[in-house]
Amino acid sequence: DNAKIDPLPDVWTGTWRDGREINPEGAQPENALTGTIFTVNAWRNDPLIVPAEYGHLRLWRNTKVASLKPGERAVLLKGLLGHEWDEDIDNGHRPPGLFRLSETTVDNVWYLQD
Repeated sequence: DNAKIDPLPDVWTGTWRDGREINPEGAQPENALTGTIFTVNAWRNDPLIVPAEYGHLRLWRNTKVASLKPGERAVLLKGLLGHEWDEDIDNGHRPPGLFRLSETTVDNVWYLQD
C-alpha cells in the first residue's frame, strides 16, 4: 500500500531514501551523508573479506592484509557480517572522494529496496 500513514501531512517518518510521492521531503538517501547505505537485513554469520588489491591502504598497514599477494584475500573473523549491513553504493548520492577498504560478496540475503 502506498498510503502515507503519518498523522501530519508534512511530517515524514519513513525511510530517508523513500522517493515515493507520499514523502513530503523527497528522497534523501542516507549515503549522501555517510557514504554507506543500509541494504541487508538478514541473520548471517559471514566473515569480512579483504582482497589483496586493498592491502596498500593505510588502514591495513602492519597487518596480514598488507602482505597479500595478487589474487589472495584475507578472510577476517567469521560473524563480523551479522544481522544488518551497510554498503557503499554509487546511486548518485554518494559523496565524492570516498574509497572502499574491503569487498565482500555474499549470496542469498534479504536485500532492502526502498
